[in-house]
Amino acid sequence: MTTYTLTLHGATQRERIANVTRFVGEDESGQFCVLAHHARLITVLVYGVARYCVGNDDWRYIALPGAVLRFAGNEMHIAARRYIQGPNFDAICRALSEQLMDEEKRLRSFKENLNNLEQQMLRKLWQMER
Repeated sequence: MTTYTLTLHGATQRERIANVTRFVGEDESGQFCVLAHHARLITVLVYGVARYCVGNDDWRYIALPGAVLRFAGNEMHIAARRYIQGPNFDAICRALSEQLMDEEKRLRSFKENLNNLEQQMLRKLWQMER
């Protein structure tokens, strides 16, 4: 069986995985599979879990909060802000869910701080006009 190399690029991490036989991911058009010697491909993966297989081993899973996938010259590159990967699908899904909840907390806190700043500025402007 022919194989290719998968390189995962995150903001703080990078992994190179040899002997990948197949990759299954999803973009806006739906789910797709990439085998060795696939035609050139560039796509944007949706938020979720993709999977790949090394040799004839079991599937490994990658949780991605959106990513760009490029396949050319029998090499696949996936670039994302961050990713989580491993052999246990349930653990990956839990980690992705926790990551999403953490991001939502930070976003909510950011919005609250921004709203407080806006209120303070409006109060100061109102006091200056008086």
